Amino acid sequence: MAAASSWAAPPGTARRRRRERPRPEISTHYVERGRVVASVTLPIVTVVLLLAVHGQWWEVQYVSNSSAAFLGANQEQYQYVVVTYLAGGTVECSSFSLTTPDFTPCDNVSGQLNDGQGAWYAGLNDGLIALVGLGALASAFTLLANFGVRFGRVHLMLMIGLAFTLLLVASSLLVVTTFIGHGPLGSAFCSAFSGNLTTCPGFWGSSIAFPTVNNTCLTCDDHVLWGAGYAYYEALIAVVVDAVTVWLLWTRRKRPFTLEEQRAWFASQRAHGSIPTGSPAPSDTPAPTTGAAGSPSAYPPTGVIWTRPPVDATHPGFNIAVSPWTCPNCATANSRWARLCKACRADRPPE
Repeated sequence: MAAASSWAAPPGTARRRRRERPRPEISTHYVERGRVVASVTLPIVTVVLLLAVHGQWWEVQYVSNSSAAFLGANQEQYQYVVVTYLAGGTVECSSFSLTTPDFTPCDNVSGQLNDGQGAWYAGLNDGLIALVGLGALASAFTLLANFGVRFGRVHLMLMIGLAFTLLLVASSLLVVTTFIGHGPLGSAFCSAFSGNLTTCPGFWGSSIAFPTVNNTCLTCDDHVLWGAGYAYYEALIAVVVDAVTVWLLWTRRKRPFTLEEQRAWFASQRAHGSIPTGSPAPSDTPAPTTGAAGSPSAYPPTGVIWTRPPVDATHPGFNIAVSPWTCPNCATANSRWARLCKACRADRPPE
């Protein structure tokens, strides 16, 4: 009995067959760069606001610099005291002295804000946490849109609304914090550090000081400085970046967003010659086959190129109807962005 013959494909045949398989065509899509920028800036805004949670929002500093007679021609920081308000209502104090070990002014500083300032800074921290959640939600919707996952025009308006709400609330936190100031406790710090020369009027400022802190340098140049902490400026940066984001999204809101709007834009651009005639239109579903004999097809057969120029060819620009319209030829409902009926390719009737 003859032995059964065996045959093996030459090495590399499977890889060669995979290379020879036709790859699916990549659709042409409308890319709105303002929305791409927003998908980057909104996460940045969210991260910056996260850094401001429990951060420093206001501080007063007592700075003592050695005079020229003490250390020659160059001045050197000899002593300092920094009292800081944190989001959440906590007060921090730190001090330094170059030569005096008994320089302990922070022993008399309370670790918690009270009265109106205490309530505001506690609410401020809660507001920052809520803004971080809002920014994360806005970032998620924007990233989904740029990855092609879209839920109609309401998706775009939700992106704009979330970004605008983020801007409005963050700006309000900054304005109110600046308006209410540092309160009686901050005035007491400024008065004690400056030798009763100032109570720190306003949110920012500076003043000369008379050395009244225990074990202070009596031959140094003393100053009191006060103003916003790093978390305040982080929130300010977030507001500026978010304002640019809102402007980009709002001014470009009428540009194509949904798949249907992209198809209409594609047809317009192909008619004007901006896109090659053979380029496939944007699609999220396989191309449908032709209908039964004698019945109209919802879409043209695969590979067929429509050569009849649409009305857009004689009316330049991306024209938008006042409202959605119904095709007089086949009674199909179409978006106000469409210039051609999506079923029978008939022209949109004049308004």
